Order: sequence, then C-alpha cells, then structure tokens
Amino acid sequence: MATVGVTRKLFIDSRFKVSGTDVDFLIELPADVDCTRTSSFFVASCSFANTFGTVTVANNKLYYFANFVGQAYTLYVATIPPGAYDPAGLAAAIVQAVPDLRNNGGTVTWNPSTGTYTIDFKLTGQSQISFFIPGYGADIDHFVGLYTQPGAPWAFIVRDIATDREIPYARGDKSSSVNGLLNMPSAIGQANPYKQVPFQTGIIDLASVREVYIHSSLANNRTLHVNGARDCICRVPIDVDFGSVVQYRYLGPTDAISCSDVHFRTISFQLRDWAGNLVPEPFSFVVIELAFLDTDPYAL
Repeated sequence: MATVGVTRKLFIDSRFKVSGTDVDFLIELPADVDCTRTSSFFVASCSFANTFGTVTVANNKLYYFANFVGQAYTLYVATIPPGAYDPAGLAAAIVQAVPDLRNNGGTVTWNPSTGTYTIDFKLTGQSQISFFIPGYGADIDHFVGLYTQPGAPWAFIVRDIATDREIPYARGDKSSSVNGLLNMPSAIGQANPYKQVPFQTGIIDLASVREVYIHSSLANNRTLHVNGARDCICRVPIDVDFGSVVQYRYLGPTDAISCSDVHFRTISFQLRDWAGNLVPEPFSFVVIELAFLDTDPYAL
C-alpha cells in the first residue's frame, strides 16, 4: 500500500491496460494508493500521436437533399473516405463521393480568400431538379420531420449512395459529419432552401478533433463539462499536424482536483471530444502523468 505522501506521481500508459481500448481503458496499479484528507492531483503531462484525420469513421457522412419534381424528396447520404485532407483534396473527395456532382460535371471550388467552398451541381437548364445542403445542427432532423409529419403531402426517402439502397433515418445531432466540416449555414426558417444556383459553404474546418478531454474515475464528480460530464480532468489541445506527437505539459498546482480520502488501485480513463463522444479510432497509445499533492492547492 502507498500513500500520497510517498507516491507523488503516477505514470499511466494505455499499453498496460487490463481492459478496454486505447481511448477507453482500465489501469490496475501494482499497489493500492491511499489519499489523505488534503490530497489533490492534476495532469502534469500527457502525450499521444495525432492520428485524427480530417475525415474519420466518426464523421465521414455528407448529407444533402434532392427535390425531383413529381417524385419523392430524397435525403442522400454520401460516404467520404477517411484521410487527412487539404482543401483541394477534400473538394475532390466530395465530388467523387457524390454522383450528382461527379456525373454532371459538378464542381467543389476552394476559395482561399474566404476559406469557403463553392459547390455547383451544374443545373443550368434543368428545371426538374434542385438540391439543398443542410447545416450540421438541427437542420437535418428539422427537414426530415417536416417531410415525414402526419398528413405531409410529400413522399420522402433516405438513400445511401454507397449501397444504392433506401435506409432508415437515425435522428440526432450531425455535428460529426462532413456537413460539420463544411460549416454549412442553417436553413431553418427559409421558405425554400432548395436551389439550382451554386451553394456557398461556411468557413471550412479541416480539424475533426481540436482538443481531447481526458475523463477519469479519479475525478469523483468534482468537475463539470458543459456537455454534462462530471469526470473530466484535463483538456489537451491538438496543436500539431497529423502524424506528429501531441505533448501537453502543465506546470503548477492551481488546477489540482481534490481526491480527499480516496483509496484506489484501479483507475479508468476515457479520451473524448467536445460532445462527449470517444475520440475516433484507430488511435495511438496515450501516456498520462498524474501529480499528487498532500496540501490543499487553494491554500498555496
């Protein structure tokens, strides 16, 4: 058994996990640790490789609506291949994944001066069809609800482009999607969001994960995240390029979290994004350094 007075630091490495994955794991220490009444801790350092591409398996869907005169309204779901993209590369990937662009000479043009794309389906002279690219928040649920409400005069289907099949629609926030990367403006409240003219995106965001929040059972409900989580112990900014090593270091005890009278041998950790979702895999191992104090940090 070790007390905080003896054990001042714990070095955690997810490769030594007894269960779970590198983003959600349980560590068993070689000895029990007993905290005193005045014990507290903080994350002194953390490191892992930035394996978060622009598009991952968690955000690789692009949603857009089509209105064919005399036919059903259709929500198309396109799948963009995971990868680390620059603006030109993502534009080309979108064109390839969307037949309504690829087969009609449509374009996705990068505008470096504004940080936006212009998406042109090339519909000049085609009065029978129009498109609508929704925002990533409540837009998709809103319009699906509009088209499927009892007594709605429109037929409506959802079609997966990769399989060319109708699929059920899963309600819920679509922030983790290509629509989120495109930062499409909301169309809720517009009388008719369908257009034949080119679409202008918002400022695109090529960082699928901007920061990683480390959650742990050691927090003991002493922190609060805006998403409702009570076990977040650290925020690690992703400030290096894809493939480089993120190295977080905090020097100072003022961020210490009380662990008064806690006794433990196992600790659980999760690496989550801003919304509380586990960060996407594949993911490299993570190393976390916990520093313990035996004095009330707020009295220092």
